[in-house]
Amino acid sequence: MSTPTDTAVRYRVHPLAAHRCVGGEVFVVTDDRAFHRLLPGTAVDVFEAIAAGTADAVALAGLVAARYDVGLARALADILNFLDELVVRRVLERQPV
Repeated sequence: MSTPTDTAVRYRVHPLAAHRCVGGEVFVVTDDRAFHRLLPGTAVDVFEAIAAGTADAVALAGLVAARYDVGLARALADILNFLDELVVRRVLERQPV
């Protein structure tokens, strides 16, 4: 199993999670019937990129670093923490490359 610091992992929306983007926010219901709301900004940008297929942490960090004028190392650390949290909540799942 990969760890949150492993960048050789791709992420995808969990196959048992249902999601919709409404008004710039993303709403996700997971298989345990939990409801998750991602607010506009970084969280939505990252989720939409994953849903569209940009699913590795380094590419996502590059997206965030460019869009929000933050350093790549800081963006990567934050992205890895965010992705790990979404995996724990069964919104996303990891796929080794």
